[in-house]
Amino acid sequence: MITLSVQNLGKHFGYRWIFRDVNLSVTGGVLGIAGLNGSGKSTLIRCLAGLYAPDSGSVTWQEGQATLNREAFRRQSGFAAPYIHHYAELTCLENLQFLMDSRGKPAEEGVLLGALDQLGIGAKAHAAYKSLSSGQQQRIKLTAATLHNPDILMLDEPGTNLDQNGMAYVSGLVSARRHQALTIIASNDTRELDLCDTIFTIA
Repeated sequence: MITLSVQNLGKHFGYRWIFRDVNLSVTGGVLGIAGLNGSGKSTLIRCLAGLYAPDSGSVTWQEGQATLNREAFRRQSGFAAPYIHHYAELTCLENLQFLMDSRGKPAEEGVLLGALDQLGIGAKAHAAYKSLSSGQQQRIKLTAATLHNPDILMLDEPGTNLDQNGMAYVSGLVSARRHQALTIIASNDTRELDLCDTIFTIA
């Protein structure tokens, strides 16, 4: 099981600290990061994902007693957020194929098409990513983050631009992983936070 340990974490931009002295520890389950708009939720989850380097403190990921290095973390994690984009000119299928190849986990076309069908966008498999609506693009992002069945899944406002069916998919996805992986959701949407076992609030 995956354990996340955060000690005295801080991040600033210029002279303004977004947060500092963040401490938390969680093993498995679903962790929610809550807070008002502008409180630093997205900045914190980006630090946890390694997309931002913290200015103080540390983030440690472990599987059992073994600490995950950067490459192991990359292989075992998935990340989806409104600000994560895929290649505009490639089709949805090509984007997923490229991503799986880059992870060293090539997937058969049928598997990828099945994943797109599950999210209700199988008909868009051969459409250019840039031609999709914002809601359809969000579904591609969720598919890309989960296709390799990661042990660590980080979702920043996963319900952004999703309709009721999309939100139901997110709920089912999180519930199915609850006892076999660590999922982190950054959000101020109560529907998403209600899925969490533990909530860390940024003041």
